[in-house]
Amino acid sequence: MSKIMQYPFKLIYQVYAPAKVNLWLDIVGVRSDGYHLLSTVMQTIGMADQLTVFIGSTEFPKLITSDSLNNVGAGVDQHEKWPLSYTQVAVVGNTVLNVSDRVITDSALLNCAVEDNLIVKAAQQFLQLASELDVPRIKEEHHFICLDLIKNIPAQAGLGGGSSDAAAVLRVLNDYFQVNATQTGAIALHQLASRIGADVPFALVGGTAHCTGIGEVIDALSPMDPLPILLMKPDYAVATGTAFRTWRQVSQQAGESLRRPDVTTGLAALKKRDYKSLAMASENVFEPVIATLYPEFTNQFSAMVKQSPLLARMSGSGSVIFGIFSDQQSCDSAKSILEDSDATAGCQFWSTHLLPRLPDFSIYFL
Repeated sequence: MSKIMQYPFKLIYQVYAPAKVNLWLDIVGVRSDGYHLLSTVMQTIGMADQLTVFIGSTEFPKLITSDSLNNVGAGVDQHEKWPLSYTQVAVVGNTVLNVSDRVITDSALLNCAVEDNLIVKAAQQFLQLASELDVPRIKEEHHFICLDLIKNIPAQAGLGGGSSDAAAVLRVLNDYFQVNATQTGAIALHQLASRIGADVPFALVGGTAHCTGIGEVIDALSPMDPLPILLMKPDYAVATGTAFRTWRQVSQQAGESLRRPDVTTGLAALKKRDYKSLAMASENVFEPVIATLYPEFTNQFSAMVKQSPLLARMSGSGSVIFGIFSDQQSCDSAKSILEDSDATAGCQFWSTHLLPRLPDFSIYFL
């Protein structure tokens, strides 16, 4: 953010926080602290939550409407979800952190305390980091910050919605406070992202990337084409902890017969846009786990495969099954067939596209 601020000031950031899918996923080891080591390729997709961050040198009106913002809302995408009210959740130095009541309600629906919501953790820990690094703006200025989030990405689906939301908060606050202006700050920001969640470092960069370690080692790949993708979510949710615990049992029983991705072939296929070879190389070691927990998964996955996508896979630790198609007509046809199929009764469907890079954010000065 380059515009010179004049006091008092208020501004609004808006950014879309996109979901991701895993083109393959393998567990290759366990760290001494119990975290699992992964090998996966993550791909950003068009489904997204919408984050709005209000930043001011003084408080915003207690009830935020387009009128109270002097009609700057003509440019701000309100999604017909305003007006909104907000509640203070933390004070870090000279900065007061607030969240909209919508965030509080959504946290309660997920049985999550608001302070454990990833966007709150990301904001609070970022502000603490900026203070520790003596970032001039946070040391010398008073700030009012309010976070609002409109959720579109389903939870416990393997799409990384919470991680993407947290990364969006880090991106916005870093744009304003410029923590990564120094090498020390840039390294600290990446480390902070890793502490918040394993998928957060990828969500900070987006696009297409081979991720290893616990997910924090990011090797950016050439962006994939913006191909259409069909998402199918069964009527069950999968908690990550449950998936990992069950994986240990399933992998011990399967032994050498457990199907794993061929990473070398997969990476070469991605580079050449050879989707047939990619499909042959791709596996997700959590698929037999979900089939064990939910036997109907096998028929649901087979139903997607029968639509002849370039690649069919389950994302993350589940439960979303996706198919990447060569053209929109094929994707739409598959969606229509699966919506009427007995094998996929009760499933939800979304059609979107692969996203070559993260969306830019918009900034509105009041």
